[in-house]
Amino acid sequence: MTKYDDAQTITGEVNINYVLTAYSKKLTSIMGENILLQAKLSEVEEQNINLTKEITRLNTKVNNGNSNKTKKK
Repeated sequence: MTKYDDAQTITGEVNINYVLTAYSKKLTSIMGENILLQAKLSEVEEQNINLTKEITRLNTKVNNGNSNKTKKK
């Protein structure tokens, strides 16, 4: 049988190797994209942690300032 690079052979049968190769390429592409998205997610999670710490620090500073005003009265 002649090897074809098309999805179907000349007789209309599905060329399974072509289909499997196409799915394999797509899966590899999706896996690569997934790795990039996981890295981006880690970066955003780290930024979120840093921002949460900063908000906590600022809230503490504001609360301390408010309690100092209350104590002086």
